[in-house]
Amino acid sequence: MTILRANLKHFYQFRALWLWYFIMLCQIPLAVMPIINNKFNRFFGYLILSFFVGIVVFSLQQDILAKPFSFCMPGHRKVSRKAIMLIGAILNGILGMVFLAYPGITFPYSLLVAIAGGCVGMTIYLLSVRIMAKGQQGNVWLGLSPLYILGIVILDYDKVIQEAMVSNPFIFMAIGSIICWLMWRWLGQDTLARKLCGEIVPGMFDGWNARKMQKIRQAQIQKKMGDKVTGLQSRLEEFFISKMQGYKFLSQNRYSWGQIYADLGPVSLFLKPSALLTLIGILLYFGYCNTNNFSLSQMVFLLPAIGALNMKLPACPSMLLPGGRHERFTGVLSLAFFNTIIAGVAMIILTVMSHLIEPLLPPIHIKMFTLHYQAMDIGKFYLFLLIIPIAFSLTVIIRRRLILKMLIAMALMQIIIFWNIFNKNLEITIPPVVIPIAVIASWLIFVMVTHHFCMKRCLVSQTKG
Repeated sequence: MTILRANLKHFYQFRALWLWYFIMLCQIPLAVMPIINNKFNRFFGYLILSFFVGIVVFSLQQDILAKPFSFCMPGHRKVSRKAIMLIGAILNGILGMVFLAYPGITFPYSLLVAIAGGCVGMTIYLLSVRIMAKGQQGNVWLGLSPLYILGIVILDYDKVIQEAMVSNPFIFMAIGSIICWLMWRWLGQDTLARKLCGEIVPGMFDGWNARKMQKIRQAQIQKKMGDKVTGLQSRLEEFFISKMQGYKFLSQNRYSWGQIYADLGPVSLFLKPSALLTLIGILLYFGYCNTNNFSLSQMVFLLPAIGALNMKLPACPSMLLPGGRHERFTGVLSLAFFNTIIAGVAMIILTVMSHLIEPLLPPIHIKMFTLHYQAMDIGKFYLFLLIIPIAFSLTVIIRRRLILKMLIAMALMQIIIFWNIFNKNLEITIPPVVIPIAVIASWLIFVMVTHHFCMKRCLVSQTKG
């Protein structure tokens, strides 16, 4: 068996890829739509599939090159670029054939257009590879990729490139060939393998690997700890240590304050001025994404629940730390209530900010669409109080299955979106008394679940649950 064949075996042996295969399978109708429907005049739908495949392929090669002894495998540095280029060439060579059905051109010329379409797809494929190679910076650009795709489709830039490619296929073939040659040389450099080998490289499959996620967080915290301590970090340390010293050594209050500091301390390391820009970007994005049927501005109230799902509550820790069942029970409740208060204050501040900037933001006109900014409705604050205890309950029950937590977070968002649509279309009215009852019930469920896991389960958890 050749090294290349052994490398390609990972694509069906790596179970973390199965979900991404399903996601990519859902993009196939976009690629074949021009063939099925002759009235469909967009032929570049397959570029989305090429973009996703490039991310998947390079992430897997990145994980292989990051193994400590990958440099000992004979010729393996050259095999990675062969795998990347081979998969991209076969995929886009097939997908580019959609231009054979382009109206108004005959066979010999349509074959040139199909080759040019494959070169454009290969360019997008290699672009995603290059973005993934940037590490954390690349993840930011990947997170914004849906906005790029939506903007290109709305502004019809894909049609402009499509018409230009049909008119001048040789230009696009030349550009694509040059890009492929440059990427071939870049992927074959020893510096890329030396940069990745032995490093903890974050990839798109890390949600399935709890140990790697923990190592990545620890490495980030250690890197931040090496930097200069900010005034905020020192003040937080002084505040929590003074609170802990005000109680006895083994008291529940001392344990609770220590647990809050252990959870909030690492978070303070990542507070930067760019965090404010991120919050403003979230307000603008969710504020403008609204129509007559539904508004996404209320989705901001669900963001703390996603953070709660990713927390590590000390209900059943993997280490035997000083603290009995009562201490852990009070520690989990204190940590949950403290984070709820902090997140609630942040939600109120964001709501006030959204109302302050609403008169200053003009409507955005995009062809037939007009997007008006809509401020956050403080009347939807009950969503935050209702969902976050459910998220804390799931965090206590599901401790290590990160993919399940991610799916639950996605399901929560979909439920809120569909409920809002049905509520407006069917004009369902909820009695006001139901909302506080539901909020109280959700918090009682969280307390009962926490009490069961802290008081009834084992002090030290060795399971995967």
